[in-house]
Amino acid sequence: MASPTTAYTAVPQSHAPPPGAPAGGQWGKNTYKGDKTKAAACVGCLCLCLPGLFILCFPFDERDVYMASDGTLYDASGRVVGNAHTGKARFTPTRGV
Repeated sequence: MASPTTAYTAVPQSHAPPPGAPAGGQWGKNTYKGDKTKAAACVGCLCLCLPGLFILCFPFDERDVYMASDGTLYDASGRVVGNAHTGKARFTPTRGV
């Protein structure tokens, strides 16, 4: 006689919240002033002098972030990287959840 099996429904790791983040949030993209933006600003300063610093106002580095229901943004490792409701962190939701 075969032993009964139990079926488990697992949440895909890509949709699960990062460690320490509450469930019920949403994954998306966040732009920030990273290495690419800072390097472009340096090149801009060399070519255009001080106007080259305006590049820092339009960051183009991107990372995957998880936004909790209170607006707190977490990176994939669970570190808090900002809050979308304060307007200081940009959050763009991704589709396919």
